Amino acid sequence: MHLPRAARPARLLAGSVSLVAAVAACAQTPLWLAGEWNNHEQVWQQRIDAAKPADAGAAQRPSEVPHRQAVVRAGSDGAWRVQWHEGVLHGRGAALLTQSWRVTLPEGGAGTALLSVEGSACSVVLARSEGPEAWAGASAPGQCTLAGQKRRVQARLSPGMIEWQEHAEGQNGPAPPLRLRKQRYFEGWVWFRNAGPGASPDDKDTSFTARISLHSEGQRLVLQGKDGTDSPWELEFALLTYQNTRRPILKFGLVDRSTGKSISYTWASTDASNIGFNLGWFQSGLTLRPEGQNLYGN
Repeated sequence: MHLPRAARPARLLAGSVSLVAAVAACAQTPLWLAGEWNNHEQVWQQRIDAAKPADAGAAQRPSEVPHRQAVVRAGSDGAWRVQWHEGVLHGRGAALLTQSWRVTLPEGGAGTALLSVEGSACSVVLARSEGPEAWAGASAPGQCTLAGQKRRVQARLSPGMIEWQEHAEGQNGPAPPLRLRKQRYFEGWVWFRNAGPGASPDDKDTSFTARISLHSEGQRLVLQGKDGTDSPWELEFALLTYQNTRRPILKFGLVDRSTGKSISYTWASTDASNIGFNLGWFQSGLTLRPEGQNLYGN
């Protein structure tokens, strides 16, 4: 299934929420689905693209993809629930919608799975795709009604990405997809001289925080001084793919809050479990939390 790179359709949210919960309800769906997912890199990339000079001969820029977070947890009734947030603030945000799907598997677990939305007339067939841990599929024509409108939906779920694409039946071409990646939580510490980059090496006026928590999908954390007030700096932690190298990296940086620009940063491979840097007046280090503790508030 081809999923183009552009932004999401006008009515993407309801279907996206439904799909994640649906596959999670399947008994054979691995536990990697549980957790928090968001599309930070997709939003980051579109911001970079928007800053580039427009090509007079190019087609109109695609509509913007909104920043979304999906929190996937198991319910007491055996079904999984997904709560969507507008924007991503370390697990907090304005809840938009919670909706559940159910999955019916063929006998023996082989073949395709049928997804049905509770409270809606919509079904999507998913089959194993590109290995035992990925699912992909599409709704049959006329078999999906969301928000009172016939929709054509496509989806792919894997440990690395959740993709959802839909468009109103009768329109030309599919709408762009949302692409969400699972947040990996890291814990660590931070120390700095309160005078900042110009501080003397002998300056004893310092601040230290023994425990901080950051996720890998674009979280920023304002650093606090020893008196509890906000400092002029914040940490930024994100998995990004720079266009000049096309290689994804895990970036850990220190940002000047007054300018929004990086003072310094380091990077590591995307599967790194430890990362940190030392500027003399500033030091910080992070270590990956165990998978079972990758939900906000754990």
